[in-house]
Amino acid sequence: MQMGSRKSRSLLVLLAGVLSVFAASSAAQSSDSFYSLLRAHGLPIGLVPQNITNFTLDETSGRFEVYLDRSCSVKFESEVHYETNVTGTLTYGQIGGLSGMSAQDLFL
Repeated sequence: MQMGSRKSRSLLVLLAGVLSVFAASSAAQSSDSFYSLLRAHGLPIGLVPQNITNFTLDETSGRFEVYLDRSCSVKFESEVHYETNVTGTLTYGQIGGLSGMSAQDLFL
């Protein structure tokens, strides 16, 4: 009986570990947490449109991938176009190696 109890306990510990990793992963994938991630890296949240559906982040390299529900354009000092998939590398105070975005200067 003690052997079965030990197996049950091991399974419960394993299940709890898997669930906690899944919960942390799910929380990290919400668009709100991407904006929090930008703030934590000293960047404004307005760098990325509000239509984020999901994102991934490699915490070691800072490499990220943001998924938008549709491509869009936003006007800042110039017009910036966002594809549905934007990738780059996040470090404190800057984003480098961007793809999936393009800016066009407006000449008057």
